[in-house]
Formats: sequence, C-alpha cells, structure tokens
Amino acid sequence: MTRPSFLLSFTSNTFGRTATATAVFLTCALGASACGADFDVSFSSGEDGEGSVETRAIEVGTFDKIDVGSFITLEVLVDPSADASLRFSTNPNLFDNLEADVVDGTLEIKMSDVGDADEARATIVMPALVDFEADGAISATISGIDGDIRVDVSGASDVRASGVADMVTINADGASSVDFSDVKAERANIDASGASSVDVTVSELLTGSASGASDIDKSGDGQVEVSVSGASSVN
Repeated sequence: MTRPSFLLSFTSNTFGRTATATAVFLTCALGASACGADFDVSFSSGEDGEGSVETRAIEVGTFDKIDVGSFITLEVLVDPSADASLRFSTNPNLFDNLEADVVDGTLEIKMSDVGDADEARATIVMPALVDFEADGAISATISGIDGDIRVDVSGASDVRASGVADMVTINADGASSVDFSDVKAERANIDASGASSVDVTVSELLTGSASGASDIDKSGDGQVEVSVSGASSVN
C-alpha cells in the first residue's frame, strides 16, 4: 500500500507557547514499519541554548501519567520495582525555561520561551504508566508497559512502545504516529484521524474508527470492528 503525498501545517499553543510546524510526507510503501515523515518545527521567539548540554536530575513526586508538549524527546522506562524519577538534558541556560511538575498524579513537562536548543531530552523512570498525552513535535520511546494504557497524541508527535497490556486505548490526530506493534495487547480501541498512523498487535478484538487520511495497521489474530471513512484504511 502507498501513502499519498501531501503537505500539512498546524499551529499548537497547548503549553502556553505558540509553535508552528510543517510536515511534508512523500509517497512511500508501507511494509513492516510505518511511513516516515520529515518536518521542521520553529518557534516564533525565545532564548537560544548556550554552552555544552548538561544532564540534571529534576526532583518530582510520584506519578503514573505523563503530559508533554512542544519539542521534547522522551525515553520512558516502566519498572514496577523502581521509584519515579526524571532526568533532563539541555543547554545549561535553558533549565530555567523547563517546567516539570506533578499535578494529580500527572507529570507535566514543557519548555517555554525557547528559540533553539541543542537538546531537550527527558529520561523518565516510573513504576506504572496508565496515561500518556503528547502534543506538538514530541518524540517518545516507552518500554516496559505492563497493564492497561491510554494514549492521546496530536500534532507531529511520534510514539513507540513495547510491553504487554490487556487493553490499549489510542487517540491519534494530526500528523502523529503511534507504533504499539511491540505491545502485545488483548484488546485495543483506536480513534485515528487527520493524517495519523497507528500500529498495534491485538490477540482478541480491535475496535474504533479511522477517518481523514489516517491508517491503522493491525498484527495478531484479533477480530476487527473499526469504522472507516474518507481516505483512511485499516489493514
């Protein structure tokens, strides 16, 4: 199957700053992995990073949910035997622009008033993850999922995960990509819209909807009960 070429622009103001991103997708064949996308993210104004990148431990409380925005890269390890922790890597002068707080069990991460950074990376360890939300140009890798999880992504976010789950719930919009093919799930409910793509492995039942130019790719023996509209597809 081939994905048509198109140009998509969007503006995000989720975390109190305005970001404009343009995503250009080229026609490509979808094989074992989803079609890639090249995009540029530029912020209207802000402080540029100076000095060599540093990694610092950020004191946070206990959390089992993550909400992240703007242009941050995340590496998340779910380890039931570990305490929750956050380490962040960026230019020294930009740590004052980092906001990381736990609100009602949700770790909220954002960077404000940043023009250009050599790196903006969060390394997170947590005993459980039940909810993950991302908006903007987020790139996230999640390993060790063990239990039900809800994922809500938009903008040009890219999320890849591994683990096991009874139930996976995914909402994907914009030019976002969610690769849960390495999460062995019994059931999944997926709502994909815009130009998003979602890959899952399901052993029992896949439900949900696909609209716009979205794609849902399923592996495993699970039955499929997904409504399809527009130029979307389910495979």
